[in-house]
Amino acid sequence: MLKDYFLIAIKSIKNRKLRAILTVLGVIISITAIITLILLGNGLKSSINKQFEQMGSQLITIMPKGTLSGGGNIPTSGLLSQEDIDNLESLPYFDYVTPMTIKMAERIEYRNTAEYVMLSGIPLEDFGERFGDWDWELLEGDLLSEKDSHGAVVGYLIWKDTFDKRLNVKNKVIIKDTEFEVVGILDKIGNQQDDTTVMVGLEAFRELYSNSDQVDTILLQVKDAFDPEVIADKTYDFLERRRGDEHFEIYTAKQIMDQFNQILGGVTFLLSAIAFISLIVGGIGIMNSMFTNVLERTSEIGIMKSIGAKNKDIMKIFLIEAGIVGLIGGIIGATVGQSLAFYIANLINESNFLPLTIQINFPVIALMILFAGGISVLAGYLPAKRASRLKPVDAIRYD
Repeated sequence: MLKDYFLIAIKSIKNRKLRAILTVLGVIISITAIITLILLGNGLKSSINKQFEQMGSQLITIMPKGTLSGGGNIPTSGLLSQEDIDNLESLPYFDYVTPMTIKMAERIEYRNTAEYVMLSGIPLEDFGERFGDWDWELLEGDLLSEKDSHGAVVGYLIWKDTFDKRLNVKNKVIIKDTEFEVVGILDKIGNQQDDTTVMVGLEAFRELYSNSDQVDTILLQVKDAFDPEVIADKTYDFLERRRGDEHFEIYTAKQIMDQFNQILGGVTFLLSAIAFISLIVGGIGIMNSMFTNVLERTSEIGIMKSIGAKNKDIMKIFLIEAGIVGLIGGIIGATVGQSLAFYIANLINESNFLPLTIQINFPVIALMILFAGGISVLAGYLPAKRASRLKPVDAIRYD
């Protein structure tokens, strides 16, 4: 009997192809949006977490207040200093206290061509130990060492796309009228910031800007014997007492990952909620289509009842028809959503904004398909109920 219900429902859909296509289109668009957003959101979380894991779980980062949160009216430059470095080095918790300096847009010249790049200053002493967990790989040359007082390491995109002629190791570049020799070219890391960075020694950076005290970020490598979460709290209290202010923020690698995940999760949830609303609208479209279907098939319903069909039989036929429409929309939407997510991820990877890997989440996809079918069944309930309550004589006479 159930097989017959399905055959009748499928026949009805075939007889009203245009309406069925228009009805299912709303479900397809909604499920496509939801699946795409979920897959992209999960891919972004995975990529960001992977990058932070490469930096090491024992890492603590100190930044001027508002650098990550963007809150407050306090300027983020000049809030950290060499004095903070000296104070932190007196604590017994760290293998390395690493100051870093940053210029977001600095002019760099190569063969009479000038471009603006991000310039970073990093300590040359014990370079390998300080940054050993960062998984930097080189296309050419070497990383900076203590002998490279005016050496530079350039990011992948600066080597590949920035200048008309590619930079090579031992080429000279000019930064603020000072000549630097390229000692190394980084392989592709996968995010725009790192791949468009030029790194020079910390002292050379400070000389460029005549600021021997400049510190923009401090990296603390916590000794393995200590818990970075506990040390972060102790370090905050220590710096607050020494500085006499709270114009700084301290983050462990876990806290930064959690903050990014929270932001991404919130954005994904908001966009998915909007997509879910569109799915509800699609359900209303199904309801409207089913009501019209009931009106058009009133005589047919009367005939079925006159030959023995019961209310529950009519109810099942219309509910199955609504469910089929929803499932078809869900399956097509899930397929299109996956393809769209892979396509967008490919565009992001090609733009070098962030290394993004999409993994198919089968439980989520199955859940969305079933949800689309469930919404459709719910939307078809009232029209199906109305159809089941029609009296055979009145239905047959309906014109």
